[in-house]
Amino acid sequence: MLVEHRPVISCEEEDDVFLKENLPYSDLNRWIPDNSIYSETFRLLGLARLHHIKSLSYVTYIGSRPEESLYIPYTHTRLDHTMVVAMVMEDILRNNCFPEKDVDTGIVAALAKPIPKRL
Repeated sequence: MLVEHRPVISCEEEDDVFLKENLPYSDLNRWIPDNSIYSETFRLLGLARLHHIKSLSYVTYIGSRPEESLYIPYTHTRLDHTMVVAMVMEDILRNNCFPEKDVDTGIVAALAKPIPKRL
């Protein structure tokens, strides 16, 4: 049984929204509320800098002839990737009935992933 856990945020509550994130071709598509574990960790770790790092700047399709390769611009940033990893982590932990404390720990661990081990 899947556990429904995401708060529903209507358009009227848009001021309380921190970020909207989705993973294409999946059902991972939601608003992340402000003052959540996501927004607090984002601010604490200074993750805003990740918004300027392009991950997958281009998605490449290589056919049988490399000179005819198709390059598709893709706007996925390191911040997008980091948020999606944390959301997947949250879903996995919640769907396996982990305690809230462990879910929060998993989200923070996923968000801290791009932080260098040595500063």
